[in-house]
Amino acid sequence: GNALIAADKSADLLSRMEQLCIEIGDDFRPALSTYTSVINAISRSSVSNTRREVIEEIRERRDQIYCHIDKKRFKIDKNEDVFGIVMHLKDGEDMLRNKFVLDDDFNYVGNR
Repeated sequence: GNALIAADKSADLLSRMEQLCIEIGDDFRPALSTYTSVINAISRSSVSNTRREVIEEIRERRDQIYCHIDKKRFKIDKNEDVFGIVMHLKDGEDMLRNKFVLDDDFNYVGNR
């Protein structure tokens, strides 16, 4: 019915937005809330098993767009930059402290 038509239209629009992002750049990246709205519309409109596949595909595309790092903008100049990135990993601080000697302010002192 109408919910299925609306879900199809929202998925098509999202696909166009993603294409603009790929072709033109991150300024045209769809908002995370857009992905959530499309996924919710699909969830409410369909009862088939393909719904899960479509939703998973949309989530994978979202993750690909949001995890993409523009190498021209991303630059690592010093150890502290790497430490900052690793700190976001699960057990990141333990990993660093096991490999490197760090002071109380988390500055690199030397290797273990």
